[in-house]
Amino acid sequence: MRININKIKIMDKDTLSLHCFNTLPQIGPKSLAKIQQAGAHRLWLTGSLAEFETVLGNRVKLDWYQDFSKLNRAKFLEQELDYISQSNIQVLTRQDESYPKALLEIATPPTILYVKGDISGLENALAIVGTRKYTPYGARIAEKLSRELSEAGIPIISGLALGIDSIAHRGCMDGKSKTIAVLGGGISPEALYPKTNQALANAIIASGGALISEFPPKSKPRRENFVLRNRIVSGIARGILVIEAPIKSGTMTTVQYALEQNRDVFAIPGNIDVKNSEGTNQLIKQGAYIVTKAEDILNVFDLEIIRRQLDLSQFEPEQRDILQHLIQTPLKIEQLAELTQQEVMDIMAILSILELSGIVTLGSQGEYSLNIEIG
Repeated sequence: MRININKIKIMDKDTLSLHCFNTLPQIGPKSLAKIQQAGAHRLWLTGSLAEFETVLGNRVKLDWYQDFSKLNRAKFLEQELDYISQSNIQVLTRQDESYPKALLEIATPPTILYVKGDISGLENALAIVGTRKYTPYGARIAEKLSRELSEAGIPIISGLALGIDSIAHRGCMDGKSKTIAVLGGGISPEALYPKTNQALANAIIASGGALISEFPPKSKPRRENFVLRNRIVSGIARGILVIEAPIKSGTMTTVQYALEQNRDVFAIPGNIDVKNSEGTNQLIKQGAYIVTKAEDILNVFDLEIIRRQLDLSQFEPEQRDILQHLIQTPLKIEQLAELTQQEVMDIMAILSILELSGIVTLGSQGEYSLNIEIG
């Protein structure tokens, strides 16, 4: 079968061939890098057993080569090109201009990267990670900080997992910066994990962010892939923020990668009686930056926070009355009731709405403060 030259121009032939090798069993990251160096397209179409043995050494098994030689490789190229084109997937190698520059700094950058969406403008990106089994405290902090940092122009990187990852992605979208989900499997709908986050994955792309993976688009997630994925989560970011994590967890492996990659490590202090705080509190003991507000990260990044400005006239009279007092100083519900002459239950209902909208924040001492600037 002849290759359609017009189609092949959509993607560099070596990149396409490298992708095809990546779909085969027994071809791991190290083998893929050697194949790229030797010339992926030539090896794909005409590579002999002797050539593969020269390129890959003792990694080549005879049965693997026999299966490989039986493939209709030209047809395989066409089919994969059609699938990638129809799925709007970018296939990047380290030589591509669009390949994230920060990833080139790490010890083992992916030889190939699959992208669905936009990954530009990640110079000041922050990875936010944490446990799937979060506490209400962890959920509130993850949402608040990811939204505030996003409002300040910080892209948020995470792993699309249930728990803190998902909350961070959503908070970032609320703040209108792009969020990037790094997957431990393929980025196609049939392979996406967890399945329950398909709607979130779609929303990430629709909001200007992206899904990325070094694994072929249709590959199912495997346990060992998530550890590999974690080096990309930290590697693509300028720093990493740990919200909640037990000491022994996947989150802490991401932190280890971040330290090896010379990334800033931030941690949220937590209750010393809660297992989810063991990892973060230990990181703080070891020298991680303590974070209690978004400015703590922005100061390390040498950036200024940009808060939303809202017109007070757009609020209902009862809301406006509360906000006018909060402009001056943080206040507790009882103080607001005394100042506004509104019922405590009514104030609680109003504050709940304002907090969910990101307009006010509840402090550790029960006081409410403005999270925006009133214009």
